[in-house]
Amino acid sequence: MQTQTLQVVSKYLVPIIQSIASNNSLWIKFKYDDWFNRLSFGQKYGPNLTLVGALTYQTIVNIIIIYIGFLIYILDHFHNVYFHNYNQY
Repeated sequence: MQTQTLQVVSKYLVPIIQSIASNNSLWIKFKYDDWFNRLSFGQKYGPNLTLVGALTYQTIVNIIIIYIGFLIYILDHFHNVYFHNYNQY
């Protein structure tokens, strides 16, 4: 997945940053350093959902758990309503 690929890059950025000559390309060194800090400590990269944020594996797991919870709640509600109405007649 694209999100995982972007996160793996952070392992290779440290040697790249250290190998850049600081006298010629200080701007590039700062750019890579900022990218490394965002990958290590900042928000995760990924497709952006307006209400949820970046779509990561953790977001997908949370959505599945919420979906299963709602499904159990709705099935239990229908079960109670069906048997309650069935037993009255």
